[in-house]
Amino acid sequence: KAESTDSPVTASSVISILSDLVNDKSTDVPALSAYGSASQITGDTDTALKYLNRALQLSPQNETVLRTLVVTYERRADAKNAMKYLDKAAQLSPSDGLILAQRAKLLMLEKKKREAFDVAKELVRLLPHDLRYREWLADMAKELGENQIATEQRDIIERMKAAAESTAPSQTPASKDREDGTKP
Repeated sequence: KAESTDSPVTASSVISILSDLVNDKSTDVPALSAYGSASQITGDTDTALKYLNRALQLSPQNETVLRTLVVTYERRADAKNAMKYLDKAAQLSPSDGLILAQRAKLLMLEKKKREAFDVAKELVRLLPHDLRYREWLADMAKELGENQIATEQRDIIERMKAAAESTAPSQTPASKDREDGTKP
């Protein structure tokens, strides 16, 4: 039996593979985007921005490139530019919950808590079953002194958790295998 020679794909391996294909004159948007994304992952945000901006020049409506630019600017702690590209991505997908979550996060980084709170309310409206966002909204409401909203959200969270527990499959003694692997 032959051993597999496959190795996991890493950001460094993507850079190595694409380094011969990507340069300042490249027009292959997926390759430019992959190279920029891999560079961002390895921490080389200067190279990432160079190739992501080239990809965006060639494909201004490319949501993947826009989102990667957001993450790259976040990594550089440049909330202003991150928000600029996030706004462009939001124009392409205005009701995307992940974009709203990222917007709220950026607003919090910019210390714009009231705006982040408003975005969090919209996020919960769009994704009402996601407990993470409800909990985040409840925490933000409490922090901003919006106690009624905080209490309402905590009550909803508790009801959602109770409902999830009551519908979760339970193991009865008849469905458990014995420790020795045999059925009862």
